[in-house]
Amino acid sequence: MQVAYEPSTDEPSDAQKRIAALTPRCREVLDGIVAGRSNKLIAHLLGISHRTVEVHRARMMRDLGVRHIAHAIALAIEDARLSRDPGKADAADDGSTTAPRDDGVRRRSGWPYPAPQHGRQN
Repeated sequence: MQVAYEPSTDEPSDAQKRIAALTPRCREVLDGIVAGRSNKLIAHLLGISHRTVEVHRARMMRDLGVRHIAHAIALAIEDARLSRDPGKADAADDGSTTAPRDDGVRRRSGWPYPAPQHGRQN
């Protein structure tokens, strides 16, 4: 009789190993992408240029071994799901599919550029 192999909960998954291999900056960029932020917004929040974000994004995808950003996001979500404390309640388990953005950025003003001012300014 053969017994199917069941991985130990102590053994990290493939997603956890790949994510752990990322540099801290690549991980910050991945976190921004998972949060739905644009390259410009990630750059602003990290204090780097948008071109540097693009370089970190390309390195992150290479290091994760993925060709599409959706695969990188799926790995990050799997890593987060496996890493969370099972005793804690998770906001994502309430059936909602997206979390509201709460990064303090006004969305309708054409960010990162200020809203145009109409009329004379004194």
